Amino acid sequence: MTFTSLASSSKGNAYVVSDGDTTLLLECGLPIRELQKRLGFQLSGITACLVSHEHQDHAQAAPQLLKRGVPVYMSEGTARAHKSPMDDARLVKAGDVFDIGALRIRAFQTFHNTAEPLGWIIWDTRTHECMLFAVDTMNLSVIVDGLTHICIECNYQDELLARCDRTPSWLMAVSYTHLTLPTNSRV
Repeated sequence: MTFTSLASSSKGNAYVVSDGDTTLLLECGLPIRELQKRLGFQLSGITACLVSHEHQDHAQAAPQLLKRGVPVYMSEGTARAHKSPMDDARLVKAGDVFDIGALRIRAFQTFHNTAEPLGWIIWDTRTHECMLFAVDTMNLSVIVDGLTHICIECNYQDELLARCDRTPSWLMAVSYTHLTLPTNSRV
């Protein structure tokens, strides 16, 4: 399973996960033309898109993806709260498990100031690799055995970090507003 970050910031988030046959777009928070450009104009290679929540830096291109025939998965709350109609979105809720190709996806609850935000656990049923993907959440309430990839995008504020006495110094030195940490270590 491969993971590629196309964009990670308050200006837009988009990531690609692929098993070589099935390619998922995680988040679509860029304008559709920019998203196409970053995908090498290979939008037709996207099997489906998973959207965590309705904020535009995570869901901006959802309507255009749906119009182009790309299935977009999101919670009912996200669909209702999105600024564009999401009538054709595939609605899932925390705890739902579904397959897209050989990838098995489980939606789980995250914690954000949005309507029904979700994170994703993605298993490759052939290689048994397992990825946890969570964005814009203050906590994780899920335990997953056998993780091979952890992809977490998070925001921070310097003033809050300065008050925390348990934050590693290397993390304190990070100067980005969003941080994505894919890892191949076992958790």
